[in-house]
Amino acid sequence: MSDILNNVNTYQLLDKIEENIFLTDSDHTIVWFNQYARDLLVTIGPYVRITNPDDFIGLNVSTFHGERQEKILRDGPFPHSAQIVLFKKFSANIMVDEILNESGKRTGFILSWQDVTEYEETIKEGKKLLMEIDTPIIPTVHDSTALVPIIGKMTPDRLETIQSKILNYCRDHQIEYIILDFTSFKHDFDMFELDGINKIFKALSLMGVEPVVVGIGPKLAQSILRTRIDIDFRPFNSFRQGIQYILDTNGFKLIKE
Repeated sequence: MSDILNNVNTYQLLDKIEENIFLTDSDHTIVWFNQYARDLLVTIGPYVRITNPDDFIGLNVSTFHGERQEKILRDGPFPHSAQIVLFKKFSANIMVDEILNESGKRTGFILSWQDVTEYEETIKEGKKLLMEIDTPIIPTVHDSTALVPIIGKMTPDRLETIQSKILNYCRDHQIEYIILDFTSFKHDFDMFELDGINKIFKALSLMGVEPVVVGIGPKLAQSILRTRIDIDFRPFNSFRQGIQYILDTNGFKLIKE
């Protein structure tokens, strides 16, 4: 084994590693990168107006990193790992460590850069898809009425998605009544949740759509009162009562055969 290590070429060895590896001098200037990193630089080069990867040699890594990363490169501690975003497009996990000579003096740095852009985009798309499907909009026996079951705690992003989804659905399907069913909502309302729902109700009213709320239990009702937010909606104990109100208002009756 010692014979192999004594005769191996360090750069050739680093080229065999399927990870983006950069070497810099002690002033953070790029002096070498492996073949795997070369392929990455072909992709990101145009964002700094560089088409030939070799032109990155001699550039300072501050071209890619902000002030915080510069401070870490200057002061440590090492090794250091972090996640960065370049040009608001590329996500990467990076690891930086010092290269020391035999006397312990710093002579440069080694940086490994794992591009996780595709993974991050997949996660974002997955979250977006989940937000789309976790709040279904269900047609009812009345053509201009739709039902929206509200389940689980809400985040600001989820509230925004719910509002956009409901408003677009009402516009596209000529909806006059939206029934929001909180029967399966097992949490107290936070202030931002109630404020977000209130904004949905106001937007619906501006579109000429009447919000009908069903399934508000005692615990949820108390949490609404504690927030002291004045919400204008028509409440009913159950979906049956809510849809009956809409049918009666429009001169329809449910007839049991």
